[in-house]
Amino acid sequence: MNNRNNNFDTLPSFEGEIDPTQRAWIEVSGKAIEANVRHLRSKLKNNCEFMAVVKADGYGHDAKVVSENAIKGGASQLGVATLKEGIKLRSFGISVPILILGNLYAKKDLLICFKNDLIPTVSTFRECLICNNIGKSNNFKFSLHLKIDTGMSRLGFECNHFVQQFNNIKSLENIAVKGIYSHLACADEKNALNPKSGTQLQREKFQE
Repeated sequence: MNNRNNNFDTLPSFEGEIDPTQRAWIEVSGKAIEANVRHLRSKLKNNCEFMAVVKADGYGHDAKVVSENAIKGGASQLGVATLKEGIKLRSFGISVPILILGNLYAKKDLLICFKNDLIPTVSTFRECLICNNIGKSNNFKFSLHLKIDTGMSRLGFECNHFVQQFNNIKSLENIAVKGIYSHLACADEKNALNPKSGTQLQREKFQE
């Protein structure tokens, strides 16, 4: 054993000769991403924007590659999970609107979001006030999206009280509400189109 340890570093390295794809690898086609987005975009009305969600490094396919080709295919906005992911996309020179899907509630994080021209998801009136103050301090309207909890029970304004809160939000002069959305918890289940499914009940709550 001692002899083996002593001689370990003298053994030749074959790392450069080993094929890195011998077990598993991913080949990403930018043109395929572009074509897929263009096809999906063709199913939408002309006045409906397309947001490509590229969180988790483009779901493991390289956020830069996926984002750039999604934009070529007609995506006008991008969605990411975290502030760090949004800043990384900005560092690539990507300039389209980028929504942070995860909740930001600390003033310092919302300020970083503002300074990097990113759009936060806001789930409480308190966060709206912070954004409004940031916008006022910078003499600019802070763009944001409001999220309503219709059943995912993770983030969002309480559905039953949202209309009342929204009336208060509209009075804030230094924010710009760019969107209002919710999160369908079970949209990928087989019975999602059933009128009595959880997905359809969530849709009904949102539309109310």
